Amino acid sequence: MERDDTLNRVTLNNHDGDVYLESTGEHSEIVFKTQKVRVDGDVYAGGATEGLSSQVGSLRSLLSVTSGSQTEYKMVSYKPSYWEHLGAYNNYEYYGVYSNGLGYTPSNSSFIDVVKRKGVDNATIFETCLYPTKTAEIRTYAGPTWNPGYDHEKTYRYLGKPASQAEVHQVDCVMELLLNKLAESNWNVHSYHEYSDKHTLLLSRTTTT
Repeated sequence: MERDDTLNRVTLNNHDGDVYLESTGEHSEIVFKTQKVRVDGDVYAGGATEGLSSQVGSLRSLLSVTSGSQTEYKMVSYKPSYWEHLGAYNNYEYYGVYSNGLGYTPSNSSFIDVVKRKGVDNATIFETCLYPTKTAEIRTYAGPTWNPGYDHEKTYRYLGKPASQAEVHQVDCVMELLLNKLAESNWNVHSYHEYSDKHTLLLSRTTTT
């Protein structure tokens, strides 16, 4: 033990080993009565392998990341049995559009419809991933359903087959394109669910408020 009257300091040191303080007994304690305790190093409680200052630092880092932030959720669903644009209408020789607005009802619920709606383009889907297509004849009539007339305009569209009819690697390829597109806006897959008639991706992202 050394005393320095100039600094008003008492130093207890052991240059060759530990300084060990022990107080035994049922109600024993060691009391430091001072305005401040400064530790040059770290404090390890019990059998901890990480010091208290390191734990506090980790907590501060976590708080700095999560403070003022919130988690958003988003659902992306599609029907794996639906054809692009045609929905469940897939076995007709042609698809009629009539002046009274009736005829086949276009759908936007197929796997390919949803992927396109999220920003993935035709060329990437059908040329890069070689996703299978069907040629559909669309006939637009001048008359209503009960008297369409013989004159009509024909157009042909190459439409994506249902996800349930494509090869696994083709679906995987397009799904990767979709997830990468969503990741551009910081959306990540939280979970995936399969129901009787649709598949759903639950997405999440953290935003700063």
